[in-house]
Amino acid sequence: MIIGGHGARPGPCITLRTVPRFPFLLAAFLVPVAAAHADQKQLHEVRADLDLEAGNPSSQSNLDVQYTFTPSGIDRRDEVVPPLRRFVRHPSAAWLRGSYDGSFRGSAASARGGGIAYLLQGRAHAQGEIGIERVTIDYDAHEEGFISAPLRAELGARPFPLVAVAAHVRWNPVLDALSSSNRSPAERSGAEREVGATLTTAIPGDRLLFSAGVGRNEIDWTFSGFHPGSVTASGIRASTITSIQASPTLSFQLSLAWRREDWDNRRTGEQEDGFMKGSLSRRVHGIQGDLGVTFWFRGRLAFRAALGGGFENPPPIYYRETGLDKDRPFLKLRLGLTKRY
Repeated sequence: MIIGGHGARPGPCITLRTVPRFPFLLAAFLVPVAAAHADQKQLHEVRADLDLEAGNPSSQSNLDVQYTFTPSGIDRRDEVVPPLRRFVRHPSAAWLRGSYDGSFRGSAASARGGGIAYLLQGRAHAQGEIGIERVTIDYDAHEEGFISAPLRAELGARPFPLVAVAAHVRWNPVLDALSSSNRSPAERSGAEREVGATLTTAIPGDRLLFSAGVGRNEIDWTFSGFHPGSVTASGIRASTITSIQASPTLSFQLSLAWRREDWDNRRTGEQEDGFMKGSLSRRVHGIQGDLGVTFWFRGRLAFRAALGGGFENPPPIYYRETGLDKDRPFLKLRLGLTKRY
């Protein structure tokens, strides 16, 4: 309100302003409410897992780190328990992932990016991932390693709200061989492929989450230089994960994996001079499992730990001098951490 101006007494004009208090009071109320609402929407997730295997004749470790961005966010106050929120609410997301595997057999370092989009109001989804991987070979003094490009694509449907089925293809072609300082180097080309399907389901009340997958994989490598020829393999792989929710913050997981593969090593000279023992065409098996526990703290932090083990037969690619051409029992410890914010 202004006092003065036309109709006022002659002399200096005095102007007074009164500021309405209601908008400030409204803003003071809405700001913390908006901040609290924003705090409930978790757009970002960082997940890290460390696997340690102690086995005979070799041990290994794996580190996997992934950042996931969810545009619509995950509601921290959701009535669905934290381990099931992505499956039940199925928001679209994109991620970046890095991993490192190391053992006496060699190492593999990879970087990948991917995403998943839900269509038709969540009744269907499309998922894809592409990356680059550098593999070094320690079990063969003649081969340094190779660069590959792992690719994966998946299409799925949700016939019922708590049932999802999907089919996937995976292709990992060798792009280039790493140069070796050996006087008789070996270089590989070719690819590894897999076609498979998965089923994931939960029961009302968030007490159980179950996922099962099966796939047929094929390996077709061609070697040049030292011991030229081909190495092929084909087989079946299957896995299951069962998660039981003991409370809104505590869950237990049972993971099982099995594989059966038929290998055929047709590289020339592999059995000469005692390079390898046994048949170069053989069927190998592998099985492993672990029992784990996950604890969620305020829907933001998850701590995971699992203990298990397994057994696997060696494929006909390891030379006798490496000591890796033996059946391998192992124990496994898994530690993990997830942060949503």
